Amino acid sequence: MVFDELREWSIQHNVEKRTKEGFLDVIMNIRKDSPNRIDKYFGEKFKSEYLEINIYKVAFTIANWPECNFNYIASYAKIEYKGKDMGFIS
Repeated sequence: MVFDELREWSIQHNVEKRTKEGFLDVIMNIRKDSPNRIDKYFGEKFKSEYLEINIYKVAFTIANWPECNFNYIASYAKIEYKGKDMGFIS
C-alpha cells in the first residue's frame, strides 16, 4: 500500500472521525464510571466542547515478521483541553 492508497483508505474509512469519536467515548465512559479521574486530569466540571483532538499521524504496521499475519492501521492524535496540551493518544 503506497502513501496515496493509505491516505485514501483513511478518508474512505473515516479514520479521523472514528479516532475523535472513539476517544470521546472513552472519556465519557470513564467520566460515568469514575468521574474523579476525569476531574483530576482535566480539572473540575469537564466539558467536551473545550476538548480538541487533532490527528497528526496515520500508520500502517506490518507486524509479526516474517509471517505478517498481524497488520493494522493506527491513528495518533494530540489532545488539548482549554488550549492546554494534555498529551497524545494512539
